[in-house]
Amino acid sequence: MGKMMPLKWIEQAETRRVCVNALSEAAPTLNSPVTATFLTGPLWRIRSWLVAAERDREADKPSLAQVVRLRRVRRAAS
Repeated sequence: MGKMMPLKWIEQAETRRVCVNALSEAAPTLNSPVTATFLTGPLWRIRSWLVAAERDREADKPSLAQVVRLRRVRRAAS
């Protein structure tokens, strides 16, 4: 058996390989306006859904104006 490679080196090599693959498979440039519109339309719809969902989540939370702070009182040792 040869020398064992540290796990850290193996993980770094895999990370480099994934980055190279991701860069080589990058999205093609949008040359025509029709293609750009076709691809960005669904993205705007998804964004509007996410914004609406975030707004609904914020509406469910109580506002801090309604929160009453309690004062802590130290008890004297008896």
